[in-house]
Amino acid sequence: MRFALQYGFKPDACWIYDPESKGKVESSIKYVSKDFLYARPVTDLETLNNECLGWCDEVANEKIHGTTGEVPADRLAEEKQALLPIPSNGCTVFSQVTRNVRKNCMFSFETNEYSVPREYARKKVTVNVYPERLEVYAGNKRIAVHERCFERGQIFIEEGHFDDRPYEERRRKDEFQMKFESLGPVAPRYLRGLARSRQGNLRKEAGQILKLSEEYGKETVHAAMSRASSFDCYSFSAVQRIIQTQLVNPDALPDEPLKLHEGDYCGPTIEVEKRSLNDYIRLLEVAPSDN
Repeated sequence: MRFALQYGFKPDACWIYDPESKGKVESSIKYVSKDFLYARPVTDLETLNNECLGWCDEVANEKIHGTTGEVPADRLAEEKQALLPIPSNGCTVFSQVTRNVRKNCMFSFETNEYSVPREYARKKVTVNVYPERLEVYAGNKRIAVHERCFERGQIFIEEGHFDDRPYEERRRKDEFQMKFESLGPVAPRYLRGLARSRQGNLRKEAGQILKLSEEYGKETVHAAMSRASSFDCYSFSAVQRIIQTQLVNPDALPDEPLKLHEGDYCGPTIEVEKRSLNDYIRLLEVAPSDN
């Protein structure tokens, strides 16, 4: 409605479960699908848009319309005289959702975690969702802006949102994180995996892994975390189990999963015999059509 008011038109809503009231719209989509998109190779969006504009100019808008009996391009030339100019101040389009902020000052959106200032913990916020960013509001006040992420299970924290914590509390948590990350190169990624897995209390899980390093050494724990992460297993029990199995019987550990790149295929090469469609037509006892 905000978009419609900005551009000066009135939406005409259809009744729910009433296909007859929107048949003209759906018929147009069906026409585009069959006449333009069907069997057309798609390389990228820009190319497809250019091809669609060409199809509109050369085909769709030059044919006599079945309902009006007129050529759409000619009809549009007449109707342009009655159209209003587009407003100079365009309307920004976004969707809006409501989220509950947890006590750790984080809220969830599309499986990702985003932070807000500490004073809004345990409160409801409104999130304006743009294609490229998220704007977070408490009432009419904008309290945070985050770049929108389309990956899954990511965590986005702005340090400024936690500036009001007592210095000693921030320092202790920073020291704890630094101690864990000192276990090795894979430790920061494994810590993020622990946060996403929600197998238990994050600090407790990470603290237990740190105790393992005191018992077995950093190198042993780092190797176990590397192995666990290759199987997407993020928990203290997974690291402990790998270490204990390694000590008792290293051969009992399964091979690490293959990390395939997109487009790679490691299966057998299979050649399929190419046959005429007439064989299948005879099999189904269907007479071939003119098409």
